[in-house]
Amino acid sequence: MLWGYKRYFLVIVDGLLILISTQLAVWIRFDQLMDWVSIYKDAMILSSFMYVSILYIFDMYNIERIKNAPDMMIRIVASFILSGILLTFFFYFFPGGRFGRGVFFIQLSVSCLLVSTWRFLFAKLYRYTIVKKKLLIIGASKCAHYLADALDSDMSEYEIIGFLDDDPKKQGQQIGPSKVVGYLSQFNDIIDKIGKCTTVIAITQNRKYPMIRDILRARIKGITVMEMPNLFELITGRIPVKHIHDGWLLFSDGFSLLNKEFIQRIKRLIDVILSIFLIACIFPVVLIAALLIKLESKGPAIFIQKRMGKDERVFNLINLRSMHKNAEMNGPVWAAQNDSRMTKVGKWIRWFRIDELPQLWNILRGEMSFIGPRPERPEFTIMLEKKIRYYYLRHSVKPGITG
Repeated sequence: MLWGYKRYFLVIVDGLLILISTQLAVWIRFDQLMDWVSIYKDAMILSSFMYVSILYIFDMYNIERIKNAPDMMIRIVASFILSGILLTFFFYFFPGGRFGRGVFFIQLSVSCLLVSTWRFLFAKLYRYTIVKKKLLIIGASKCAHYLADALDSDMSEYEIIGFLDDDPKKQGQQIGPSKVVGYLSQFNDIIDKIGKCTTVIAITQNRKYPMIRDILRARIKGITVMEMPNLFELITGRIPVKHIHDGWLLFSDGFSLLNKEFIQRIKRLIDVILSIFLIACIFPVVLIAALLIKLESKGPAIFIQKRMGKDERVFNLINLRSMHKNAEMNGPVWAAQNDSRMTKVGKWIRWFRIDELPQLWNILRGEMSFIGPRPERPEFTIMLEKKIRYYYLRHSVKPGITG
């Protein structure tokens, strides 16, 4: 099953569990079965959408997250707490299609319990249902090490059976769970011994003709051959920028989407509809957070900062202030994990990502989108473009909240 399908599977099961939790909530509250669909239809649709959306924002549809059970459970609980807060305010201002208080809190608790249990079981079962595919990696440089680290998990669908490299010093060298088992010239002989497998090319430069010839022969025999960036993106959802070559990027899929007008219009329409809906829902949360910020420290509750957007246009990013006033008196500084400049309220709103909620206004204004690379400050952008290859390509699309 492809990684993308697993994500859809998680969404579908989450939706079903939320429906089940609604039925259980009605049964627990009233001690009888009722026609809850007609009574709570609007509230059920809204709560389901909210739960799944916040789970998505907390990155709970990223399969990589199931590898770390404690982190996964914390994120799920935090998602439902935030969803409960948002829904409470929404039901207060729009009481026409809401749950009763008893049903709502039971549904919220049962949904959180069922989804947490389901994710835990999914992680356990997934480990036992994986059918490992044999993987032979061509190359034993940093690129190969980087891929081996990404595959070093009992959740991986691939089993590395060896590396090939022409450097005599690397022969027999241990890399992760396997080692260098031969030279590139021995490629076809090794393929004949181990049988059907997947081969990954982890050499980004200086690909010599004999190697290309041997790989073509293997493909004719039915051997699957992949580029390292393709496999890395498949298993992690990320592109290893340090380990791609110009040709791979030049002929990659996806560039055409940037110029398809109807796709961009649909994306913009979704951004506008969702941002208006969420602004209406989260306004009370932002208001309370702003009041707490003002009570704890001097200065404005709203913090505006210059960021680099699409086509390198600078715009004003709107955030709730999470640091003390004049935190950058000596100039721009990277934010640290346990930054001493952060206020007590700031730590909480950052953990729940409440400080980023005002960015919905940036989306409504067309400066950002829900999905896109995180916008960086112009001062840091200049620095990052010098250090990271292809960094400038981030500015070909609108920056996003979710990254």
